[in-house]
Amino acid sequence: MSNTIKNFAKNKTFFISFFQDERGATAIEYALIASLVSLAIVSSALVVGDNLFNMWEYVRSHVVDALAG
Repeated sequence: MSNTIKNFAKNKTFFISFFQDERGATAIEYALIASLVSLAIVSSALVVGDNLFNMWEYVRSHVVDALAG
């Protein structure tokens, strides 16, 4: 066999194994899941934080009114 045919066979084997390897795809899937979960946590924390602030502001205003009253 000539060197060109041997190199082609090696490259073909390399590319076949490269495209059949799914380890990188699994890592990307886990990274996407982790980013979506963190996005959900941050957005829910922002919503809950705003609601808690409004609730304590409501309580504070009523306590101040009761003490002044």
